[in-house]
Amino acid sequence: MYPPPLLDVRRFPMPYIKGWEFTVQSHTPPPPTPVTYNCCLADETARNESEQIPPVERCLRHPPLPGSIGSGAVDLKVIDPVVVEDGRNAQVVAVQVVKATPENAQLLQLDKKLVAKIYEPSLP
Repeated sequence: MYPPPLLDVRRFPMPYIKGWEFTVQSHTPPPPTPVTYNCCLADETARNESEQIPPVERCLRHPPLPGSIGSGAVDLKVIDPVVVEDGRNAQVVAVQVVKATPENAQLLQLDKKLVAKIYEPSLP
């Protein structure tokens, strides 16, 4: 079992509160990397790193694989926190659609209520 995450004084305050608005941009991920036997298992070095280095620093050392940004976007407003707390990499909030680009407008109609799961590596 991993120890509790390190606190990082450089991180920003948790923004996932009622009324907060943010934009989600469409994204196409890179192709999957080949899977090999015993690949991607947390070895002793990785475990030591997660115990000694705050999440923001680890993300800067190991950035995600590139993808491509799409043209679709949607503006969302938090209407209710569902699971929002320090120590979680993912935050879950109920949101309402504020604005959507034309290609998303029919699917994501104004005022539609959704649940958003947001991966936030900079929160411990």
